[in-house]
Amino acid sequence: MRSKILVYDDEGAASTFELCRCLEDYFGRENVNIEKVRAADILRGNALDESVLAFFLPGGAATPYMNKLKTLGNQKIRDYVREGGVYFGICAGAYYAAETVSFEEDIPTLAVRQQCGLDLIRAHAVGTLKTDFGLPPFDRPTAANTAVTKILWQADGELHDVVYHGGPKFEDVKDAEVLAVYQEAKGRPPAVLMKSFGKGLVIVSGVHFENGAESLEKMMHIKSRQEASVRQNYDKLAKGELSRQALIRKLLQRVGRADK
Repeated sequence: MRSKILVYDDEGAASTFELCRCLEDYFGRENVNIEKVRAADILRGNALDESVLAFFLPGGAATPYMNKLKTLGNQKIRDYVREGGVYFGICAGAYYAAETVSFEEDIPTLAVRQQCGLDLIRAHAVGTLKTDFGLPPFDRPTAANTAVTKILWQADGELHDVVYHGGPKFEDVKDAEVLAVYQEAKGRPPAVLMKSFGKGLVIVSGVHFENGAESLEKMMHIKSRQEASVRQNYDKLAKGELSRQALIRKLLQRVGRADK
């Protein structure tokens, strides 16, 4: 019986508080425990066993993930999914799952092009979408490079308001279903993908569905040049809270189905 969800919380991961709270709100009624896990637990502790419903790799930075997990960690994740588990990558976790990654390639001091080795999704993860959303280069995570945008859910044509913070769009998608696209980005590129992998499932999201207006409210107390843009993002997200909650249900329902 798959009775717990693991959230990666090690070097490279940004705060996992909002993600864990989101997962607890949704899965608590199903008696699924939410636990944090470190690279060592995966490499030496065999944390990814048959009791794990889903493994979430959150936003942050993909290169530290690669440095910590390396070949053995990637193989353990692949084996876990192949045997019926769910991999859910958000932002950096979405980059990490792709076959190839490009990040800020137009800025020499920031440019990254690499293969992370997990290769769960045969696609090219490309970021950031700063030009589309009028954001500065992603040299460090700040309120200035955060946007509230809309994604279009392909199955029903519904728009959902959501936080964007440096995540990828997906190009050259070869083997995955496009669940949602960036409605306000040029060409409406894929934002959320899903595919089967062995007996399991892979979901990757370039956007932070877990962040609501409450989490952005904390930024409101920061006195900075970006205060006006932070307030604008907060207002947009607060107005779109019902649509964000609907998006959460659409995404997490897919995680739950993998155990049925």
